[in-house]
Amino acid sequence: MRRHRGAGQRAGIVGPLKKYLQLGYGYGREPVTFARYTGQESNEERERTARNPPDILPTNYVILELIMTRFLETDKAVRNHAAGLRFLVLDDLHTYRGRQGADVAMLFRRVRERINERLLCIGTSAAMASEGSAEARNAAVAGIESRLFDAAVDRGNVVSETLRRVTDREADADRADLVRHRARRSGDRWRRCAHPARARPPSPGAG
Repeated sequence: MRRHRGAGQRAGIVGPLKKYLQLGYGYGREPVTFARYTGQESNEERERTARNPPDILPTNYVILELIMTRFLETDKAVRNHAAGLRFLVLDDLHTYRGRQGADVAMLFRRVRERINERLLCIGTSAAMASEGSAEARNAAVAGIESRLFDAAVDRGNVVSETLRRVTDREADADRADLVRHRARRSGDRWRRCAHPARARPPSPGAG
């Protein structure tokens, strides 16, 4: 993703944006730059993005649709900067279903047709298929992405995660001991709340 300044956008992210915050490098020193374009920015912020294209442009599917269709100077500049777009990421993939899913699928097809036919679309989600074997889950996710992005996604390209136990089951504490310990701690907390004066040691010099 790293490149010379002013070379245009390399990736777009479509999805909830609270998680995409400024990294702690300081403005102008980031190894990878980004600027949000969501419809909530001021005119000055939009114009700055139009003049200085970031590496990554987080947006949402409504604004992406407007970028593709409006003729505002800022939107036209963003479209021009996206001529070299290589990646288009759709976050929270599991939320795009039904009519909304169809709208987004058509939007991604228009973006690819207009900007880059070799555009690589990537879907991310923390709540996709959760039943069956790992191969079955990956196949289900690959099928959804293939349909949504109109591009064959091999199940081997699906990156997933599973929880792995790191403690020995045989070494676990006895369940009854855990229950008694938890009850004792809960009782201590209740007594401190009910009798705060008793929970605090007397102050020095207190008579």
